[in-house]
Amino acid sequence: MRNLINNMSMFNVNSYEQFIDNSYLRFYIESNLIYKEVNLPDLDDKSLIIKSNKIIEARYKLNAIETKIIMILISLINRDDSDFKGYKLKVKDVANLIGLKSTNKYSRLKEITRRLVRKELEIQEDDGLLQVSWLSSTKYYDNEGLIKFSFDPLLKPYLLELKGNFTSYLLRNILSLDNEHSPRIYALLKQYESIGKRNIAIKELRVILGIKDSQYKLYGDFKRYVLKVSQKDIERNTDIKFDFKEAKTGRKVTSIIFLIHPNVKAIEQNNKKLLDDLKYLGLKNKDINSILKDHKTEVVQQVLDNYYAQTEEKLKQIENPAGFFLSMLPDSGEAIQPSKAYLKKKKTEKNLEIKETEMEKKHLLDNLFNEFLDIRDKKREKAIKNISDDELAMLKDEFLEETSDFIRGQAKFGFDRQCVQSPFKSFLNKKFLEPDEMDFIKFGEKKGYKIKKNSYNEYVLI
Repeated sequence: MRNLINNMSMFNVNSYEQFIDNSYLRFYIESNLIYKEVNLPDLDDKSLIIKSNKIIEARYKLNAIETKIIMILISLINRDDSDFKGYKLKVKDVANLIGLKSTNKYSRLKEITRRLVRKELEIQEDDGLLQVSWLSSTKYYDNEGLIKFSFDPLLKPYLLELKGNFTSYLLRNILSLDNEHSPRIYALLKQYESIGKRNIAIKELRVILGIKDSQYKLYGDFKRYVLKVSQKDIERNTDIKFDFKEAKTGRKVTSIIFLIHPNVKAIEQNNKKLLDDLKYLGLKNKDINSILKDHKTEVVQQVLDNYYAQTEEKLKQIENPAGFFLSMLPDSGEAIQPSKAYLKKKKTEKNLEIKETEMEKKHLLDNLFNEFLDIRDKKREKAIKNISDDELAMLKDEFLEETSDFIRGQAKFGFDRQCVQSPFKSFLNKKFLEPDEMDFIKFGEKKGYKIKKNSYNEYVLI
């Protein structure tokens, strides 16, 4: 970026402001994108998956772990982005979040992502069938413990700038699911949650779930190993539950009628703060029950977030908070996007978190470095005490022969001068200390910290 700013003329702009606003520059930066490093533990209970309904109904087959990785990545997409941005994630964070229990998580995750890059989905578009991979690439940074993910650009219309025909739900519900088919069935039901039921032909459901013709040939097996297992998994771990009825053609079961219900117990457990916030606005229990009946909990939470993202001045002017909140709710069953004010607030909060994290890292790094210097200096002083005055004098003569004319000139006034003392100590360090004892990066490793030098030759904590 520094080099770009120093060469503004190549973009035909005269000021920094024009430089930043220049559309060609934006294209240039996005085309040569530095991938954003993300701290996955920052994902919270509000992290949303928002995707087009066409992806929900697309044909693809992912196992439980592959699904979790893709959904984590979708939840990281900024809703105001105009194009995909890649993400660098810590391998250990990904492994922990998806519940990877392998002893060699790094190698295991490489196997998983190698398969995942080859996994395709089929989306029925208006003019034909699109066959596309979820990811265009992954890259491992072996010395940094990072992995970079990149979405296939053809998925842009289905994951970015969605104006309608999309479904949203909380990431935590997907991460809690264990069965291979549960996440797909959960998404299909969330799509129709406001309606309360969904009728799907078994043949179509099998195709969506990626179940081969050779699998669960008998309906009884399909019911036992797909429907029943997913039913228990979804009720145990998410905000909805379902019953189902069987529709027959003759004596053969040909479609399933899913009856979708809010999982009240799970909602109360997971959304206590949301319920308390709604009551604080002045909403009564009957109002809250009605709201949660007509709207998904994540929609209600987003409206609440949009409400509180307004300026303090505007919030103070609201005479009836409960009524104002109700006016912000979309029609029953409709989704809602984060407001510009909310996105701006989140960006500000994130920047503040990053700044605070960097300050904490700097403080920790300074303390580590001071501890390193203190230990190094004590070892050097202890070694010097064990030599005679004649040996020390010989070392001073050797130092003066090697050093610069300026320092030799200053040494005539005494070795206690700072400009002489500092390089003389460095000289003595090389004489009495092992190379590892002078290596701050290795000192940090022994303490359990990973340290490297950046492009400005400064130590940074990773």
